[in-house]
Amino acid sequence: MRKMLLTAILTLVITAFAACGAPNQEATGELTAHPLHADLDYMLHTLENNFALFDVAYWARGVDIYAIVDDVRAEIEAYPDMDVDGFYKALIRNFWPLGDVAHFAILSPERHSFFVDDPQGRNILWFLAPSNYARLRQPNVIAFYEPRHPAQEAAQDFFAMPDDTNIFTEIIEEGRIAYLSVTSFVFHPERIASDTAKTFNFYEEIQGFDHLIVDLRHSGGGNYDYFVNAIVAPNIDELVVLDAFYFLVYGEYSSEFIHPRTFQRVLSAANPVRTIEADLGKRPVGEILSDFDLPHFNMADAERLHYGIHSQLRIQPARLAAFDGTIWVLIGPGMWSASQIAAWIAKESGVATLVGEITSGHYGGPRTMVALPNSGIVFMMDVFYVTDHHGRPLEAGTIPHYFNRPGMDALETVLAMIEEDTR
Repeated sequence: MRKMLLTAILTLVITAFAACGAPNQEATGELTAHPLHADLDYMLHTLENNFALFDVAYWARGVDIYAIVDDVRAEIEAYPDMDVDGFYKALIRNFWPLGDVAHFAILSPERHSFFVDDPQGRNILWFLAPSNYARLRQPNVIAFYEPRHPAQEAAQDFFAMPDDTNIFTEIIEEGRIAYLSVTSFVFHPERIASDTAKTFNFYEEIQGFDHLIVDLRHSGGGNYDYFVNAIVAPNIDELVVLDAFYFLVYGEYSSEFIHPRTFQRVLSAANPVRTIEADLGKRPVGEILSDFDLPHFNMADAERLHYGIHSQLRIQPARLAAFDGTIWVLIGPGMWSASQIAAWIAKESGVATLVGEITSGHYGGPRTMVALPNSGIVFMMDVFYVTDHHGRPLEAGTIPHYFNRPGMDALETVLAMIEEDTR
């Protein structure tokens, strides 16, 4: 009922503003409260009808999107002279909890500058949908963001070659226990190759050891290629096939990703999880739930979802085995996006035993961008509800095989388990 009422109100508001002519004060900070209310209604309507993780945000992360919208609306009403900058600040201030879910973000001037000014167009390969780039160049979006762009040198290049600090290795006990820490999952292909080579050199050093502890607790997001190339593929002896399911709300923004050619491209480019084989025909959610055994799927979420796609991630074993002993992977809430994918792969492939705390998820497939019609402010979000082969959404995080023991962190827990096993 609430959704139907909101849709009716939104239609009346947009129709009224269309009849009065498009606002032309986007960059002046003189927008009235009425267009701001319309933008907020448009934002909620878009989330309800395109954001597949709308309900997961509530039950997995405690984020009530309706309450957030109510708080922003109350601020608009409390400050009837609120301008576009005040509205932007209100969105940032109130929507920040949703930033922990599926890469949701209110686009900053710095990020907008990086996206539209990158001469090599690398970022569009990252965000994948060509329509995203078009939206960033809409007149009302340019009118809001361009005057607020930082100095050119201040824009962050997410693809820059980072310092050589990603891989840290240590011998905890000579001949027996080795430690490998991954501090970031970087995008830069040269650094991925460098990190992989460094890891293989460490494998040679620890040949004959009983245990390798791989610490991912602070690795953050980025590109999971390193983890597959250096940790998984060298330590399996047969093809690993991981099933995943991509569900969506079939809305204006999310539907552009469901075209078979687009879906195959976006999941085989820079976005985790890479799909090698997929049933690209969208199928009703009920049909997928009937044909596949997904015991951990939250059936209440199916009420919002329309279609799904069955996907597979296939990992070929490397030619040379890397480590003969037991591999432990330390995980925790500091892991999200690409490192969330790494934790999922490590667990489902059977290559390692996971110890620590539940990861932070923060993953829903490829991203889309939405430009608010009056202010020109842009927000972005992942569009899919991605689950493992059990039906558990990756956004809810990966559960370790063993949780931390009381009073111990993950490393201390593993070392205690190793000592107990040798008694």
